[in-house]
Amino acid sequence: MRTASAAALVVIISSIPAVADPLRCEIAQKFGCSPAGCTTAGKLGSFAIIDMEAGKYSKCDAEGCDEYSVNFSRSGVYVNVNFPGHATVAKLSIDGSQFFEVATLMNNVIVSFGACTKP
Repeated sequence: MRTASAAALVVIISSIPAVADPLRCEIAQKFGCSPAGCTTAGKLGSFAIIDMEAGKYSKCDAEGCDEYSVNFSRSGVYVNVNFPGHATVAKLSIDGSQFFEVATLMNNVIVSFGACTKP
């Protein structure tokens, strides 16, 4: 099973030349939503580092980074990022120009939008 997953990841990475190298995804907009509604959330300055070859996704801010093992799947011109065991999902365009992340905590949702570049 692990070999099949690794082979599938190689196929995904090789078919996405624009994101084969690690990417830095800057958060440009962030919203926090609860049953009462959505508001602009927190200070900006957070970012993600996405390393498809290593199967890693790091959420970073001024205090450091938290790294997660993730799975990637391609859907048209987008790459879906699945966080097994975590209530988070992310998606980016194959050229990195569009990026979003959705994370949940209890009955709250944090939605972040941005764009990715090679560091």
